[in-house]
Amino acid sequence: MKRSVLSLLLVAAMLSALAACGYFGSPAIGTTTDNTPNAPANTPADTQNNNSSDNSRNTATPRALQTEAYEITYAKATTWVDILGTVWVQGLVEVTNTGTEPLYLNPGAFDLEDSDGRLVKSVSLVSAFPDVIASGEKAYYYEETVLEIDKAIDLVILPRVSVEKAKVDLIRFDITDLELSDGSFGGGLTARGRIENATDEKHDLIYVAVVLFDGSNTPIGLLFTIIMEDLNPGDRIGFEMSEFSMLRDISVNDVHSYIAYGYPLQWQF
Repeated sequence: MKRSVLSLLLVAAMLSALAACGYFGSPAIGTTTDNTPNAPANTPADTQNNNSSDNSRNTATPRALQTEAYEITYAKATTWVDILGTVWVQGLVEVTNTGTEPLYLNPGAFDLEDSDGRLVKSVSLVSAFPDVIASGEKAYYYEETVLEIDKAIDLVILPRVSVEKAKVDLIRFDITDLELSDGSFGGGLTARGRIENATDEKHDLIYVAVVLFDGSNTPIGLLFTIIMEDLNPGDRIGFEMSEFSMLRDISVNDVHSYIAYGYPLQWQF
């Protein structure tokens, strides 16, 4: 009997440990190409010449989290074929903090269905940029991946996000001198700029993300990079990022506005 009780206690302790390991864990600087405030739209408007879906299941869905709340205010899958004939898909999900408390966004997931409801691909461990948002702010789950099909087709995205009240601080770094340019050899976009640590603490593993919007203020893509070096108080360093897989005829001329986030990677358990 004692052995049985001890075994049950050990199993309970292991399950608790596994559950605990299941979660990884100045305001955002917005810049627009026409010097107007960034205000992304909440209705999916497709102005790209790509195969994409605007399904009724992708509309805003309110979700209560005790005293805080969020909404999925945009969700879309866009497919295209690169110069090698590979079919790519971009999954982009916008989450808006509609509550009063800062929120933390764990890695999420999404399923992709064709027009007949057949599951084409399931994507997990999708990162959110940024991972902590204040009341009224937006974050973007974003992933680009290859599809095992022979042509670009319309897909429906079914997102599964993981949002909870933030237990970590909301930390943002200033992004300055940000410039976008078309990538070499006719593919992708490049962004370069500077990031400054105006806090009184040293940080490492710094994320820089730039969300791109079209003329309808609809998100059309995201660039990001990770700065591996220490960012000490007062440091102001340069960064550069490229999106080589964004071969969908998107150029600087298609980007009407953008918003940049600089923040440290923070784990929330």
